Amino acid sequence: MRRRDLLLLAALSPFYAIQTKAATLQRVDPAESLAPRRLLLVELKGGNDGLNTLVPYADPEYYNLRPRLAIPADQVSPLSESIGMHPALKSLLPAWQEGDLAWVQGLGYANPNLSHFRSLDIWETASDAEEVRTVGWLAQVQPMHAKETWTDFLVFGGGYGAGRGGRLRIVTMQTPEGFMKQARHLPSNHRPVLATPALDHIMAVEALIRQTSTELQEVLLDFDDKSLPDFPKTAIGRQLRQAARIFLAGISVPVVKVSLSGFDTHTNQPVQHKRLLEQLAEALTVLRRAMIGANRWDSLLVMTYSEFGRR
Repeated sequence: MRRRDLLLLAALSPFYAIQTKAATLQRVDPAESLAPRRLLLVELKGGNDGLNTLVPYADPEYYNLRPRLAIPADQVSPLSESIGMHPALKSLLPAWQEGDLAWVQGLGYANPNLSHFRSLDIWETASDAEEVRTVGWLAQVQPMHAKETWTDFLVFGGGYGAGRGGRLRIVTMQTPEGFMKQARHLPSNHRPVLATPALDHIMAVEALIRQTSTELQEVLLDFDDKSLPDFPKTAIGRQLRQAARIFLAGISVPVVKVSLSGFDTHTNQPVQHKRLLEQLAEALTVLRRAMIGANRWDSLLVMTYSEFGRR
């Protein structure tokens, strides 16, 4: 399987085909049996070490080539007789055992690029190593946002990712409350002395931000945050908590992106990598529990990605 084929297949799947009926924040009745499907992208920034994430613990060459970095076989959480997870991911074992977790191996492209920036461009635009694209793979598949949706792509933690460069409606924020607070500082009902297309565009964006903030506040006021389980007090835990609020409040957003930084582990990798994978696994485990409790887990696809692995 080629990486581009997988990304385009994912984008064309029902997880992305979400329709709404009005040009406002759409709310979904929790009692509906067919909930709109969502895609949650989790970027592991810095280049996650794949061989120490999904460990080939039965291969002696793994230990020969990694005398100081290899995960001891007796510590691995086995998935088969030859492959197992890093012990820091053990909280994800129930998801694996219940058929909710999959690993895609051997996914890549020819002549891999070792620049963090260029490699991320390649992954997020589904280009070849020698080809430069500026439009993300999601934006390539969905080049124009539907007028009736609030947003096509909601980002917590920064970076437009696979939605970049196209005509998708993208909203970035740290928290909904922070977004609403900032929106209140925007000037209202002002008119420039000399109207130009550029100023008209700025004013239209400001108006959209104010409208979005108002509607977001109305929806979240009715959502009981106490219904959420306790997410870890980590960066990824906080981002996934906000994603869960958006999903469970019934706001119809097709794609949400979060990120976890720190995978550029050139030094002290055993300690750093263990900490990062624990944070990731624990936060995803709580998200899964929250979505299962609300009968929404089957409508969510979660996909992790990173620039490259490590040798």
